[in-house]
Amino acid sequence: MIDSAFLKSNDEIINQLMRIPALKSMEEDDLKDLVDASQTKAFSAGDIIFEEGTMGKLIFYLISGKVKVLKDGHELMTLQRTGDVFGEMGPIGEKARSASVKALSEVKCVEIDLSVIDSKNRSDTHMFRYLIFRGFAEILAGRLRYTTEQLLSLQTEIEQLKKAS
Repeated sequence: MIDSAFLKSNDEIINQLMRIPALKSMEEDDLKDLVDASQTKAFSAGDIIFEEGTMGKLIFYLISGKVKVLKDGHELMTLQRTGDVFGEMGPIGEKARSASVKALSEVKCVEIDLSVIDSKNRSDTHMFRYLIFRGFAEILAGRLRYTTEQLLSLQTEIEQLKKAS
């Protein structure tokens, strides 16, 4: 891991978070609470951000760079867009991480501890969590669509191979 202080102020973090599509619907006060539960992190190419099988309550929003998601050592996907989320499956299901994430280049991200958000004394905690999880749902729906397309493509390829043999 390299120096984490790449964003010097909460305003800079909020500006980065406002660029993330899944968080655009949040009010500035909500983003400030999110920043209170956040840290900025930077990783060098080759760093393992987290490993499959470990427990974690942290989620990551990619600010810049490129990471690959690995399951049993096999690459599942590469993430490189500002706002790409990784690590969300652990906190959602409160289970061990289902994949590892490795930095392919210098990576900058915002790391959010959902347990800090849960501990906040807000009158609208349920709405706040809804906004966060709605963003997750949008991202996961996109990934499910991609996975479904890949599955259908592989099924078609298998059928063609069966016919050819």
